[in-house]
Amino acid sequence: MQKIIQVLHPGLLTTIQDLGRTGFQHIAISCGGAMDPRQMILANQLVGNLDTDAGMEITGYGPILHFPNDTLIACTGAECSVSIRSHSGDKKLLPTHRPVLIQANSTVEWHHTRLGFRCWIAVAGGLLFPKILHSRSSHLAAGIGKPILARGDKIPIGEANPDTLHEILTALQKTRLTLDSPYSAGRWRLKASTPESWPIIHLPVLKGRHFTLLSDIQAERTLQTLWHIDPQSNRQGIRLNGPPVLLTDTAHIPSEPVRQGTVQLPPDGFPILLSCEHQTTGGYPRILEIPGCFTHLLAHASPSSRIHFHLTSLDEVDTAAIKMNQEWKRIRQSLSDRLQP
Repeated sequence: MQKIIQVLHPGLLTTIQDLGRTGFQHIAISCGGAMDPRQMILANQLVGNLDTDAGMEITGYGPILHFPNDTLIACTGAECSVSIRSHSGDKKLLPTHRPVLIQANSTVEWHHTRLGFRCWIAVAGGLLFPKILHSRSSHLAAGIGKPILARGDKIPIGEANPDTLHEILTALQKTRLTLDSPYSAGRWRLKASTPESWPIIHLPVLKGRHFTLLSDIQAERTLQTLWHIDPQSNRQGIRLNGPPVLLTDTAHIPSEPVRQGTVQLPPDGFPILLSCEHQTTGGYPRILEIPGCFTHLLAHASPSSRIHFHLTSLDEVDTAAIKMNQEWKRIRQSLSDRLQP
């Protein structure tokens, strides 16, 4: 019998995500996928899934989900408050950033995030929506995949690897498993992914192809402003509000390929940071570029946070990327060790 999760309330914006679609920009489809792919991977690792399995991405406040069967889940990303209600009506706080075994007929509610803006949920076995162009991700801008979650949806769950599931549950018992109906969870946890400076997000940037079109005053304004985030921002682009940066003549700029992390400057003077569902070409001036190792910070850009740019160099980016990759390998190895019985 197919295991499912029942959606009682969809939350603000909950979507199905994996690592996205690569290799389709020539047909105007950007990668999409989880806005912080590594947090989706960590959530999957916590429940014994493949890195590429599909989970859920929560924006702001999350959904209310009912679990008819015993289910191993993990929630990573922002610091958020999550509660669980058993079939008998008992309500408790649910721990995050670790594997959690939900007992059958329990209901879990993700409340507003406290630090950060997005969370990622993995379920042992992954979510079994159809693959389109090699991915189960919801690409909202392109209209591909499952639309945003809606009340009454039934989310199909894949079959978890029984050996891996047994190993994880056995490992949790060896780390002083906390038995507290209606869930079971280990005492250790991962660190949240929210930037330490949040709600201010400091973004290292490189000068873009058209940075020289800015006058000294305009360049200083761009880099010194503590930019507000427009509530209309989405997974396609993050629009900034502040003192406008106006250019006099951009008519000679042709449409060119763009990428996640490109900072475009429209005629109204309010920069747009292209996110994971960005268009694949654009004709606005490309004044700045956020290096790929820092684009995950955009996942926590909420209407209550602020963005500050600071110029960096290629050498500094290389050093930061090497350090991040070393830390990433250390975290994954540590998790692997913890999840072995």
